[in-house]
Amino acid sequence: MTNRRFQTHFSGSFTERAMRRLRQARQKSRDRARTTFPPQEQNLAGAQFFQPLDADALGDWSTGVAKLSENCLDHKFDILGSGWKRVHPGMSCEGLGGHRYDPAPTVPVEQRLNSANIAPAREIRALMDAAYEPLDWQLDIKSGYRWREDAWYRDIHYRDIPGADAKVPWELARLHHLPQLALAYGLAGAKRPGFRDADDYAREFRNQTLDFIAANPPRFGINWSCTMDVAIRAANLLAAHDLFRAYGHAFDPAFENIFWPALRAHGRHIVANFERHGETRNNHYLANITGLLFISAYLPNDAETDAWLDFAKREFLAETQHQFHTDGGNFEASTSYHRLGAEMVSYGAALLLALSSETPDWLGAALEKMAAFARHISAPSGQAIQIGDNDSGRFFKFFPTLRHDLQEDHLDHRHLIAGANHPECMIVAALAGGKTLPRGKSAAKPSQTIGSESALAEYLQKWQTAAPGNKQFARFPLADSFAADQLACISYPDFGLYIMRAPGLYLAIRCGGENAAQPRGHAHNDQLAIELWIDGTCIIADPGSYVYTPLPEQRNAYRSVTAHFTPQIEGAEPSSFEHGLFALGVSGGECHFFGPGGFIGCHSAHGAPLWRAVAITSEAVEISDMSESPAHVLLANEKILAGQPPFSPGYGLRRQE
Repeated sequence: MTNRRFQTHFSGSFTERAMRRLRQARQKSRDRARTTFPPQEQNLAGAQFFQPLDADALGDWSTGVAKLSENCLDHKFDILGSGWKRVHPGMSCEGLGGHRYDPAPTVPVEQRLNSANIAPAREIRALMDAAYEPLDWQLDIKSGYRWREDAWYRDIHYRDIPGADAKVPWELARLHHLPQLALAYGLAGAKRPGFRDADDYAREFRNQTLDFIAANPPRFGINWSCTMDVAIRAANLLAAHDLFRAYGHAFDPAFENIFWPALRAHGRHIVANFERHGETRNNHYLANITGLLFISAYLPNDAETDAWLDFAKREFLAETQHQFHTDGGNFEASTSYHRLGAEMVSYGAALLLALSSETPDWLGAALEKMAAFARHISAPSGQAIQIGDNDSGRFFKFFPTLRHDLQEDHLDHRHLIAGANHPECMIVAALAGGKTLPRGKSAAKPSQTIGSESALAEYLQKWQTAAPGNKQFARFPLADSFAADQLACISYPDFGLYIMRAPGLYLAIRCGGENAAQPRGHAHNDQLAIELWIDGTCIIADPGSYVYTPLPEQRNAYRSVTAHFTPQIEGAEPSSFEHGLFALGVSGGECHFFGPGGFIGCHSAHGAPLWRAVAITSEAVEISDMSESPAHVLLANEKILAGQPPFSPGYGLRRQE
């Protein structure tokens, strides 16, 4: 049951929408007339939850922390495919997709603010070190497009600007790098090699935090336009601040008097701008709630924060059940959004334990199922297969997996897998104070058969009578044979994923999992698509997502049926893109059989059923496709593979192969 105090934000009635617009108009008028910076408060002391991490237990992971924190000190960031760039006002950017914007004139940031916020911003900046060079928090460092600091957050336009991507400044402003500075502080104090003096990291955290607060008055600028990013930023600020204190650092009162009111402003913004409309919500709302949980847990107790905490606890548990299927998969039709959602649930659950809150018996079991899903979607490379969108979104990035060039491996989901030897598990335990959730029943999914083997005979009969142009066949030889009892069949029917694993074989089949009542904004036209690995080599892969709004044609190219190895009718999309970049209808995928004998599924998005059957023999993976309509001529597999876009291992990245 929704708390009545917050219920108005969820209503979608005409009357409530009209009242909301009126409230917003009044708020905008007030915000332009007087400062939106919260007043400084004296002697605030937020809660502490994190325990210090054992530096020796981190092993080689400390090397990555050293390199990332060094770049952070130099204000170098790799943001959603930008490559490592030093971010500063007036920087020149390369452009994206042929769109490039010239650098804006370099002026003191206070002069860019609305007049009512100039004086408080100067007071905050006066607390920063004189040698500190500010960041440009409003800049898309890929295209060069820059949003205005004096624009009220609800007036900001960030779509349909060619090449400009609001996700770039949002990603920087999530402040994922600040907890890494706190870890660097602790490792430097432990005298681990590769680190500067510990105080350098604390000083940088203090300066960057003040810089952000001064340059981004509440409700002004691009970094207040998406509540999800406000919530994630708040959690990262709090985690970093808490870790510094866990390692023994004490911040000065002048900083604390600004820090804690700023976090309260974040909480008030979230409560006033929940990303939920009636019963419609997605990962954004889960982020809103998890961020509010962190804020209300850390801020001193009073009537406001107590109400937030009570509400956030209940909504967090309710959304966990709502946004994750009983089979453990996330309801967004995306393996990468599964990672994001599972991270939020994992850290939120740890915070509930730290608060000594009662947790329901099902929560531990739910997390185990999420971890099992992450394990099963991991290909032989250890990287997760991509189904649906991938925006490289994370809740925290304490220990991102890095390649030799320091580029993050956005497809590494190992930190979610139960029992994995990953330092992220240490972080969760450090937040929870060593407490653990009761373990649920085993999340292992044994081999299982879905449907009747009579479906095989029925399909074979249809195949034999289909015209040559209405069917096709593909065969992929195996490197080595394996015994029948070595083939594991793992199904996630709620998510719409069927997996076959054996020595030298990994096969994932996308089928079903569609529900018009669930969010479809991050789904692709991928029904009956497969991902295939043989002898550790990727034979067929989903190419990913690349980008969202800055290049709409690329957005559609990657979510198109033509980007996926699935039966296709030339020029026909199973679901139309006419409703926008984040809307996709239901294709009607249905699994008719799955087990050691193979897979059979179909969808009827084109009217007549379109079928795919997969058989695993001792020598090969055999795939047959068929349409029941004589008018449907299937596109040849060779053309499908040739027409796929370059593989995108993360948002903003493409491999030209």
